[in-house]
Amino acid sequence: MSELYRFAAFISYASKDATFARRLHRTLEAYRVPSALGSFDLAGHKNRIYPVFRDREELPAGDLSEGIAAALRASNALIVVCSPHAAASPWVLREIAYFAGLGRRARIFAII
Repeated sequence: MSELYRFAAFISYASKDATFARRLHRTLEAYRVPSALGSFDLAGHKNRIYPVFRDREELPAGDLSEGIAAALRASNALIVVCSPHAAASPWVLREIAYFAGLGRRARIFAII
C-alpha cells in the first residue's frame, strides 16, 4: 500500500506567476481522473488531485519557512511552475531541493 499524504501535490511558483498558479490550483482540484485510466488515491480522494497546496491559500501569516517545509513533507508530488521568474527565485529552488532531498525526485513535475 502506498503512503497517504495530506496533499496530493504542492505547487511551487514565483510570486510574479501567482495568477497562473491560482488558475492551475483551481483546475487541478476540480479535475476528476477518468476511471478508465485506473484507480488511484493520492491523498484520501479517489481519482482526484485533491487537495493541492498553494502557499497563498493554505498558510496563515507568520513564519513561512517551517510551514512550507511541513507542507512539502505532507505532499505526494511537487508541481513546479517553470518561468524565468521561477528560475530566478531562491524560494522555488529551495522547495525543489528540499522535496528532492525527501527522496521523491521522481514525483517532481514541471509545468512550462
